[in-house]
Amino acid sequence: GHIRPGAQVPDNAGSIEWLDIDLQDTDTLVQAAQGATVVVHALNPAYTNAAWKAQALPMTEAALGIARALGA
Repeated sequence: GHIRPGAQVPDNAGSIEWLDIDLQDTDTLVQAAQGATVVVHALNPAYTNAAWKAQALPMTEAALGIARALGA
C-alpha cells in the first residue's frame, strides 16, 4: 500500500506490505508487486474539488497501467 504524506502505517497491517513509492513511478510499483496475489485499487485524491479534478484521472490511468503490466 501507499500512504498519504504524513499518514501513519496501521499497526494491524498483517500481511500487507506498505511501500513509499509514488504512484507515477509505475515501473518501480510493477517490480514491487511481482508475485502479489491481490492488488487493491484504493486511491483517492484529497477531498477537495480541485484535487479530484487534477488527480483522479491520472491516478486511475496509472493504476490501470500497473494492473495491465501485472496481468491483473
